[in-house]
Amino acid sequence: AQGAGPSCCCLGTEGAEMKAAAFGSTHSHGDLHNLEIIEDRSGTRRKHGLPARYSKGRFLGKGGFAKVYEVQDMETKEIFAAKIVSKASITKPRAHAKLRSEIAIHRSLDHDKVVKFFDYFEDSEYVYIILELCPSQTMNEFMRKRPSKRLSEAEAMFYIY
Repeated sequence: AQGAGPSCCCLGTEGAEMKAAAFGSTHSHGDLHNLEIIEDRSGTRRKHGLPARYSKGRFLGKGGFAKVYEVQDMETKEIFAAKIVSKASITKPRAHAKLRSEIAIHRSLDHDKVVKFFDYFEDSEYVYIILELCPSQTMNEFMRKRPSKRLSEAEAMFYIY
């Protein structure tokens, strides 16, 4: 999660993302002249068969395999975080398996303290993972700012339960 902005989206491909406490942020939605569209052309994600389309907004951060952007669903206007993994960065079978495992694990989780998984799709160049956009910071960023780099037992219980 190096260099990540105020998103709660963990940026490595290490598994489920944890939410830190919300401290607020502002959202900017980019320049409309440079609008970039991300589209799930399979059409299987929508009830009416139309493809999910997202407008790509501000860059939030990057990790080992992924870059994360704020995106807006062009139909519903909902805001998400899109974790975008270049297929060129996961050419080794182990890296590919790790990404597939992350997707399978994350989509099966449902916990208030874990970033919600909404969708994933891919095209010829990228894998897109659509996640909840949190208005604060990653747990990793939160921990790095603490002098002790640790949580008390009471704090740990707050984040776990």
